[in-house]
This record gives sequence, structure tokens and C-alpha cells, in this order.
Amino acid sequence: VDIVHKVDAILIVIAMTTSNDTEADTAYGVFESSHASMLEISGLPKILWSNLYEQLQQNAFLAGNHLQFAEIATAAGADKEGGADLAAISTHDMQPNEVVFLVDHALTFTNVFDSVQAVHEHPSLLPRIAALTGAYASFDALLAARRAGNKGREEGTWTDDLSADRAEGRSVGLRMRAAVIANILHGLLYGQQLEMYRVASGTTGAERDGVQQPPETVPAFFVMDEVGCRILTSDEEGSVNMRVAPFFYLDPSAGQLVPYSIAWNTSAVAKDEILCRMKHAAVAEQLAAEFFRASKIEIDAAVEREKQFPGEAFTLVVEAALSGVYKEDGEEDWGGKQD
Repeated sequence: VDIVHKVDAILIVIAMTTSNDTEADTAYGVFESSHASMLEISGLPKILWSNLYEQLQQNAFLAGNHLQFAEIATAAGADKEGGADLAAISTHDMQPNEVVFLVDHALTFTNVFDSVQAVHEHPSLLPRIAALTGAYASFDALLAARRAGNKGREEGTWTDDLSADRAEGRSVGLRMRAAVIANILHGLLYGQQLEMYRVASGTTGAERDGVQQPPETVPAFFVMDEVGCRILTSDEEGSVNMRVAPFFYLDPSAGQLVPYSIAWNTSAVAKDEILCRMKHAAVAEQLAAEFFRASKIEIDAAVEREKQFPGEAFTLVVEAALSGVYKEDGEEDWGGKQD
């Protein structure tokens, strides 16, 4: 499934349906006429549309009625702080296509600079995103893990020694925080928790053979909330029982599109069964390449470096972004901003 192209189609449909509102006898009729094409592309069965509508009207996040979190051992979890993954498991039996619920987005950004700005403006985001990815939220923990992982490998990486930074008069606090943020970004990219949709850039599409093309688009990356991130991913059909898709709600009261994700069970689920959605490794690699490109990081070199030393490809870029943010605020040292 090519998520990127599928979302492109969703956004084009949004532009078409919201610009040609049709009259309807009921509020639900208006919702269906405005969102039908998008819901069809997402794959949500029509039997669940009215249920989704009710949740949107009430701004209700009902995942807690259907799932809970449990600690499980996975190969990916072994590399995370705590050594295990938190997974969503069902609290009751479900028939196929029985349950749908909204998933919020914890963070949305367009590139690495945008993500650093968001963390600066909302300091509580950093430990929250670290917890979602299982990444190390403190420099000391990250340093210990990196030194253990570097045994027998190339030495002198960015987490090993800060003496050069002190000698050159660089902010050690900034260096430490850059390392943590870069490692979290790595966890998002390669832990399959980074998602993407595309938005219109404001540039009119070119005309080809007398036909006006759709507007140019740019990627917007997002991280789902604790519920979305605890639904595990797999590329094996037999283990998949959920589907998650981005969804844009045209809120009539606000007059704007509100981004969510929607999740529903695609097959029968037994009580205490792990909830898992499909996500091919190739899609994750495509998203990583898009993120590197949007952040103006040379893709091939970055991918190779990330495999060797998680987080390193982002470090200098994150430091530059942090320096810019705090220079604008008139702050000289990041050390005083440690949580």
C-alpha cells in the first residue's frame, strides 16, 4: 500500500468535495456528502461512518473502551529504554469491522527545524515523544547506551566526548539536547511511528495540454498519540487485525479542516489480543527519505549514517536549529533549559 500516494488522493478529494457543498436534509447528510470520497479512499466500511460522525460531533476519543496497554517483549523493544514495547491489546472480543475510534496527533511538523521549534515552544513534548518512541529522554542514559553499543566499532561519535565542545566554547547544554532530540527523531523514523500526508503548498499547479494540474504539495509529518503509537506495525498479513488512516474533518463550527487518524478492526479480534496494523518496511524507508529531503539532508549519506549511529545524521542540523531558536530568544546557553 503506497500511503503517500493514497494520501495525495485524499487531499485532492478534499479540495473537490469541500468546494462543491451540496444541500442535505440532515447534519449527518452534510457530513457524508462532504467526506464520502475521503472515507472511501481510507477504506473505512460504510457501516462505521455514522459511528465516526457521532464521535467527531462529541470530540470523543473512545479507544479506552476497546483497548488497554500491556508490556510485551519484541525485537525492537530490546533497543529501547526499559527493554520492552508497550502494545495495545483488546479488552473484549470484536467482530470484523465492529469498532472505530479517533486517534489524535501528538506532533505535526514539516522538517527537522519545524520539529525543534515545536519542542522549544512546548517543552512537555520532548519527554512525551521520547516515551512514545521508547527513546532515551536524557543525555546521560543516551550516552551510556551509545557507549555500550559502540564497543568494537568506530569511536569518537557525537555522544562520546564533550571536551572538544567545552574547549571550543560551544554550549554543552545545546550539544546534549541536540543529541537527545536527534535520537528521538531517529526513533520516529525507524520505529515506524512517523506518518505523513501532503498539503497544498499554495503554488498553483502547472497547466498541461490545456488541463490545469492539481496544486503542488509539500509533506507534513505527524506522530500519533499514545493510542496510535501503541498499535503495533507488521508487514505480515496474518498478524494484522487493524487499519489506521489519516482523516481530515471539515469542522463546520470552526470552518477548517481538523486532522485526525481513524482506526478500526478489519478482522475478528479476541479479548487480550495484540492490535496490529499493516506497514511495509518500504513505506517507512520512503517516509525517511521524504523527511531527509524536506530537512535538506543528503539522503544516501544520511541513511547510511543513521544505520551505523542512530540519530547522528540529524545532530548537526538539530544543533543549528536549536542555536537559531535560542538566538532569536536572546538566550546564550541551552544548559539552563534542561528539563
